Amino acid sequence: MALAPDSRTRLSIEQCETVSLEGEPTSATVSYASGAEPVEVEVEGGQLSLPLRTAPDLIEIAWDYSGVKVSATVEVVTTRYCTVQDVLNHRPDENLLDGVDDATIQDAIDRAEHVIESEAHRVFQPVLMRGVTDRPNCRTSSLVFLGEFTASDMRSVVSAKDQDGDPVNLRVCNSVLLDVRDLGVNKFAEVVVECGMKPTPPEVKSAVVSLAAWYLTDHAMPDNATSASTDLGFMRFVVGGVDGAATSIPEVNAVIERYGLQDYKVR
Repeated sequence: MALAPDSRTRLSIEQCETVSLEGEPTSATVSYASGAEPVEVEVEGGQLSLPLRTAPDLIEIAWDYSGVKVSATVEVVTTRYCTVQDVLNHRPDENLLDGVDDATIQDAIDRAEHVIESEAHRVFQPVLMRGVTDRPNCRTSSLVFLGEFTASDMRSVVSAKDQDGDPVNLRVCNSVLLDVRDLGVNKFAEVVVECGMKPTPPEVKSAVVSLAAWYLTDHAMPDNATSASTDLGFMRFVVGGVDGAATSIPEVNAVIERYGLQDYKVR
């Protein structure tokens, strides 16, 4: 697994055993959102084995790249939804992926995971995430904002610090709300929360495998076509992003529809 500066990658425990860093540094600093002490590790030939403390975890790796300090973020999970071999075994006589290298297949898996989770507004396995919550009034519960989405399936609060950097005691109220009664009114807090479904629905593996394989195979229809007329009649294609379809595979769209959540729209 190769890590580039300013990237965010999800890795299983097994994948963390051999990680390469761009720029071939000689050392790197590993920091843990779970609260473990940062460690300095040696890098040989641009590769290292990430020292893990717990799973899930959110790790930041910092190193020198041509004299510039850079970093990458790794979401450590127990296992991934699927493996490279799962994609290779998916309809092998039709997809013909034997000549595709493992790194390209892994990139397709990463892309498929991201698309499915983004469209579903949900993570289907436990992960650690950084977010922000606030208490703008006297209410004692609040959402956690994770960039463009809000947190769902929250399991626990790993850490929380208010706007002054002081620890604050926040608790999970339910799957989407935190109990913020110990946070002062008109204050906000940076939090690390554990989110995600457990266990992972079995359909998610099939969805990731199917979508990753679809990204890797050639398609008879043009990329910009939504329909076509043939001798047999008029055909309309399922195209991701068109007419509300999340992806171009109906089975994957069905999984997203079955387990997806409506995100809160707060302005």
